[in-house]
Parts: sequence; structure tokens; C-alpha cells
Amino acid sequence: MPVQPYVNRYNILNIEETNNEESTNKEAPLMKRVKEAKTPIPIFNNKWEQIDNFIRQNEEYYHVRGITSSNTKATTTLSLIKTPGTMQWNNELKKWLKEIPDEYDIPILWDLFLQEFKIKAKDIQQTNALTKLNDLKMEGFGVKTYIDKFKKLAEQAGLTTTNLDTTYLFMKGLTTPV
Repeated sequence: MPVQPYVNRYNILNIEETNNEESTNKEAPLMKRVKEAKTPIPIFNNKWEQIDNFIRQNEEYYHVRGITSSNTKATTTLSLIKTPGTMQWNNELKKWLKEIPDEYDIPILWDLFLQEFKIKAKDIQQTNALTKLNDLKMEGFGVKTYIDKFKKLAEQAGLTTTNLDTTYLFMKGLTTPV
């Protein structure tokens, strides 16, 4: 049986061998775009007790977007926090960040910002807990329920059992003699 030579009239159908490394590089931008689309801007929901989760979401977002500038990260994170109790603190930090020269935009700046941010979050949590403690009344609760609620808020507020303010707030919330 004679063999007929094959003539490819459609040069476009010729497939050149490709190196796997090249194909990986060609897909990377698409993969990055897909990942970027799946990583939304973190939303701060005013739940200060979940601050570590919010920070983790921010770091993931900046990593996916390729944002490495500490100053940009801090400024962007501050722009996501629009709570009335933090506006002055927020504005002061933004002003301070604008004054930092570019040569000091190093990773430690982001670390220092996160440290300050966590301190502020703890301060707000304690203030919120103290406000709730001050308003806590036994009305409608049994003694056990009141004590449990009081203990939880006192712990969040950083109060100890030996603190006189703790005793005062506990007694103040009692509405029926115990």
C-alpha cells in the first residue's frame, strides 16, 4: 500500500511544541485576574472583637492585588473604618501617614500600624463593655443570668473581681435584693 504524503493546507493547524514553563507564565495573569475578582475589598462591620479576622482579610486582599506599600495598606485600611468613635484617631493617623517620606515606607511601618490598630480595637472593646456594664440591670433576669452577663462584660472591660469599681457596678445593676 503506497503511503500518500500529507499536505497541511491549513498552516494555522500546525502546533509548535511549548515549554511548560512558558504556558504557566501565560496563564498566570488570567489566574491572577480570577483571584482578584474573587477577593473583594474587606468590609469593616464595626465588630471590634473580630479585628484579627478583618486584618487577615486585608492582608489577603493586599497580597492578591500585589500591594506592598505599607503606607498604602495602612491608608486603605483606615479608609474602610468609618465609625463615629474612631474618626479623630483615624484622621490623625492618615495625616501622620501622609507626612512619612517614601524612603520610610518599609514593612515595619505596616507592622507598627497593625499594632496601633489592635490597641485601638482593644480600647474600643473595653469602652463598649464598660458602657454596657454601666447600663446593665438585673430586671427580667434571674440572679444566675445577671451574674453570667456581668462576668462576661467585666472580663471584656478588663475589670477584676478585686476592683472596687467592679463591685460598685455589680451592686448598681441589682434591682431586687439578693
